[in-house]
Amino acid sequence: MARLAAEAGVSVSTVSNAYNRPEKLSAAVRERVLALADELGYAGPDPLARSLRRQRTGGIGVVFTDDLPFVFTDPASAGFLAGVAETLSETGSHLVLLPAGTPEKRQRAPIDHAAVDGIVFHSLPLGERTLGLLQRRGTPAVLVDQPGPVSSVPWIGLDESAAMRLIGSHLAELGHVHVGFITSRLGTAPHNGPASPDRVLRSRFTIPRDRIRGLEQGLGHPVTVEERWETTSASGADAAAELLHRDPRITAIACIADTYALGALEWAKRHHIQVPRHLSITGFDDVASAHTAGLTTIRQPFTLKGRTAAQVLLRMLDGDDPPLTHYLDTTLVRRSSSGPRLI
Repeated sequence: MARLAAEAGVSVSTVSNAYNRPEKLSAAVRERVLALADELGYAGPDPLARSLRRQRTGGIGVVFTDDLPFVFTDPASAGFLAGVAETLSETGSHLVLLPAGTPEKRQRAPIDHAAVDGIVFHSLPLGERTLGLLQRRGTPAVLVDQPGPVSSVPWIGLDESAAMRLIGSHLAELGHVHVGFITSRLGTAPHNGPASPDRVLRSRFTIPRDRIRGLEQGLGHPVTVEERWETTSASGADAAAELLHRDPRITAIACIADTYALGALEWAKRHHIQVPRHLSITGFDDVASAHTAGLTTIRQPFTLKGRTAAQVLLRMLDGDDPPLTHYLDTTLVRRSSSGPRLI
C-alpha cells in the first residue's frame, strides 16, 4: 500500500479510501489509484491485517440448536436467517452459521474458533451452558425466542402464550371441545408419541410449553398432545393420524408450526376427511404455502425478527445500550381450514 501511494503520488489513507471509502475520493483519483494497483499487482488491503487493526472481524455468528440443513429447509428458520442477512449486508458485515446440532447429539457451538464480533443465539433450551460461557467472556450477544428474556442479554421474540391463546379462543368460538395439539420436541432425546401434562411442564423447550398453555387458556380446558421429534410435514401427517386414533372425538387439531399443519391437511385429504367440515386444522408462522393451502394460522414476523436481532447486536458493537426486551406482534389469520364443530 505504501509503494502504491508513493508511485501514485497520494497518501496511504487515500489508497485505503479507494478501496474502503470511495465516496471520499473523486472518481478520477480513485480510477488512477486502482489502475496503478492493477499494474503493480496489488489486490487491495489485506482483510486479516485490517481486522487486526480495527479489532473487528466484520463477522456475526448465528447459533442454531439444530443441524445445518434444518436452517435452510424450515421456512420459519430460513425467513429469520434472511432477515439477519439483509441487515448485515446493509452494513458490510458477513454472516457465520454456527450449528450446534440436535439435542441428542448436541455439541457446543464452535464459538471458540469462529472469527466473529458478536453472536445471535436462536432458540436455546433452558440451562444451555454456551450462553453463560459467552456472558463470562463479555462477547456481545442477543437471544432470540427460547428460553425467553434473560438478565443482561437483549432478547427478541413473541408472547408465545398470548399468540396461541388467539387460536384457542378461535376454536372455542367455533364450538370445538375435543382438541389435539401437535408439538415439536419437548426433550433432548428422540421421542415420538403422546406427551403427558407433566412432560410438557418439565420441558426445557419453552416455546412448546408456552404455546400449549396459551391454547388451553383460550379453549378453557386441556388438550391432547402428540409430540414429534422432527419438524416435517410427514411428522405432521403421522401425528394427526395418531391423535384421531387415540381420541376419535377430536374435531380440531392445532399445530405448533405450519409445517405440521400442512402435513395434517394432506393426511386428511388422503383419508377423505373434509376440512373443516369434519376436522379443523390450524398452524403457526404463516409461511408462504399456508396461504395457498387455506390454513388458519398465527402470523409471526420471522424476517423482522432476524432484522431486529441483527440491528440490536450491531448497536451493541457500536457501544450503544439497546433495550433488553423486544416483543414482536402476532396476528390470527382466519382461513378455510377452520370451521364450526358439527353437532
